[in-house]
Amino acid sequence: MSDIATWLELLGKPLNYDFEKVASLTETFSTADFDAELYRQNNGPSTTQRLLLVLPKTLKAKNPGVVIPFYSPDSMLGFDLETRKDIVREGAQTIQFARQLVRLGYIVALSETYHLTWLPEDKSDRNDFSRWKRAGTSLLQQHPTWTGIGKLIADTNLMTDFLCQDPRVDSANIGMIGHSLGGKITFYASCLDPRIKAFVASDFGFIWEQTNWKDCWYWGEKLPAHLSHTELLSLAVPRAFMLIAGEADDERSGACLDQVRPLYAAHNASNNLRFLNHASGHRPPQEASMAAYDFLDEFLKH
Repeated sequence: MSDIATWLELLGKPLNYDFEKVASLTETFSTADFDAELYRQNNGPSTTQRLLLVLPKTLKAKNPGVVIPFYSPDSMLGFDLETRKDIVREGAQTIQFARQLVRLGYIVALSETYHLTWLPEDKSDRNDFSRWKRAGTSLLQQHPTWTGIGKLIADTNLMTDFLCQDPRVDSANIGMIGHSLGGKITFYASCLDPRIKAFVASDFGFIWEQTNWKDCWYWGEKLPAHLSHTELLSLAVPRAFMLIAGEADDERSGACLDQVRPLYAAHNASNNLRFLNHASGHRPPQEASMAAYDFLDEFLKH
C-alpha cells in the first residue's frame, strides 16, 4: 500500500525553483451575479498565473470556499474576462461550476493552468491545444525531476493557499471541484491536501487506461502503472469524495471506488464516498452538476 510520501516522490519537484508566494490585485469588477477580484499570482521564479476570486453579492462573516481548477477561469465562470460578457454557447451552462457555486454562497477561486503560463513567449491562440505539448515538453526539459501533473498540483495548491488565507473565507470548509482536466487536478490536489474537506471530480479517468495520463503534460513516461488511484483515494479517507462518471469514467470506475468503501465504513463515514454515472457523454448534464453542488453543501455548510 502506498503512502503520501510515495506519491509526492513520484510526482517529483523542481530544483532551484524558489520564489516569493505572493499575489497582487490588478482589478475588481461586478456583475448582477457576483463580485470579482483579479490577481496576478507568482507561480514560479519568472512566471505568474491569473487568479480570479469570485464572491457572492452578499457575504457572511465567513463563507465556505471552493477551488475550481481548469484551463482558464473563463469557462468555469461562463464569463469572458477580456470582453466582460457572459459566454453563451450550447451546453456551456452545465459546467459553469463557479457561476452556480457563487450563487449558492461560496467564495470561488479559479486560475490558469501552465499551458498558458509556462512559456510567456508563446503568443499562439490561448485555445490552441498544441500549447500543452510545447509547455509540457519545455517543463520536463528544464526540470527533469518533475512531472506535468506535479506542476498542475503545485499551481492549484497556490490557489488553495490564497483562498484559505482570505479573511472572508471559512478555511475549515474548503472544497474543490473539477471536470475532465480539472477533475484530474482536483483528484490529486485534494487527495494530497487535508485542507480540502470535500471534493468532486467529473469524468477524469479514474483508471489509467481510460484517458491520456501518459501525455507529457500529465505523467508522461513516469506514469506509475504499478500503483492505482484506488490507493491514492485511500489516503484521503474519511474526507468526502464524489466521482461523476459519464464517458471516460464508467461502471469500472465505480467498482474501483467499491474497493475503498470498507475503509470509509471503518471510519463510520460510508456516506462520504459517492458515485454517480450519468452515462450521457463527457459533459455532465445539469442534474449531475446539481448533485455535485448538493454534495458540497452537505459537507461544507453543516
